[in-house]
Amino acid sequence: MKKINIILLLLVVIISLSSCNAEKKDDIVVKTNTPTTAKVTATKTPTAEPTAEPTPKPTIDPNIKELYLTSLEYTDFYLNGTDEPFYGFIPHTGEYLEVCGVRFEKGVFINPVSGSEAGYVTYDIENLKYNRFVAKVGKLDVVHGNGDPIVFRVYLDEELIIESEEMSQGDEAYLIDIEIGEGKKELKLECSVVTADHTECSGVFGDARLCSKGEEVIWP
Repeated sequence: MKKINIILLLLVVIISLSSCNAEKKDDIVVKTNTPTTAKVTATKTPTAEPTAEPTPKPTIDPNIKELYLTSLEYTDFYLNGTDEPFYGFIPHTGEYLEVCGVRFEKGVFINPVSGSEAGYVTYDIENLKYNRFVAKVGKLDVVHGNGDPIVFRVYLDEELIIESEEMSQGDEAYLIDIEIGEGKKELKLECSVVTADHTECSGVFGDARLCSKGEEVIWP
């Protein structure tokens, strides 16, 4: 009888322990680490505006005593019936630039736009060492238009430096020889018709070049 009581007591203890373990399992909360997705805000990278490349300055050999304008890039022009200034000859006619029988193989051809509008070509001379400009100007020997007289002008930084006399067909070339002051940036060659009823007249800046004061200038 005593043994039976002991066995019953053991059973009660086992059942009690089992009940406690079950209650503890019910109290367990399983926690899981749910990954948090960070909110990414897209930012627009500003696009840099394209910048224009600076126009390169002409590379000139400093040992050259004379720089002909035919070797210097022009910066602007306004001429009648041409897409660019002509040097030495007129491509569409094959005519050489001749004034009173003298051929200027390094001459600059300028054709006025109209009776009230001069033709011109400009050049960048900033930072060049030359302090003198020379040319022989005159009217093209080959007759163009009605033969009206024309006038030649030279400007430095839009300031009129010299104006030729009126030039007609057959006149000898007129010498232009001017000093270029320090710091000058632009050289402008201009040709215009004297009368307003202009049809077409052609001027030549014969062998126009930059050089130094005191240097001997050779002409054709």
